[in-house]
Amino acid sequence: MEFRMTPAGRLLRELAMVERTQAASLFTELGSTGDAAVIRFPGGEVTLQLDGTRGQIVQSLRKRGATVRAPFEGEPDTIPGDPGRHEVWCELLDDLGSSSRHLCHLDPRLTGLEVSRGETTAWILVGNGLRTMVYEVKLDGGEMTAAAAVDIAGAFGEGG
Repeated sequence: MEFRMTPAGRLLRELAMVERTQAASLFTELGSTGDAAVIRFPGGEVTLQLDGTRGQIVQSLRKRGATVRAPFEGEPDTIPGDPGRHEVWCELLDDLGSSSRHLCHLDPRLTGLEVSRGETTAWILVGNGLRTMVYEVKLDGGEMTAAAAVDIAGAFGEGG
């Protein structure tokens, strides 16, 4: 079986690799506009095509005045034993991107609409055209996410 990420999922992974190298979390909200994504960060926002690369993301952010470190290259090797909020947020973005194709496991119309974060919580807004649901992930629980898209699809199927 061939593994394929959705275009939005691939962009989420690229954003996760940019986020991983930052001293503190940079992205506060990620929303889809169909063939592009709007990324909000303190002090502004950028619109990125879904096929945007890590380098293009960094370049777009710098053009908007954001101070951004170079993105993570390659694949992360280890998962911290006691992750902080920033590490959990990065892993959540990576996990959502990597497993984005699983979001429609129970409902083929189910899609991610927005991912946002506060100080201690992240929210994932999903919908299928008939209803929406917000799925909450604690960032300060000291545990990394695993298969978040599968969990979200299951919760949506149970009625939220």
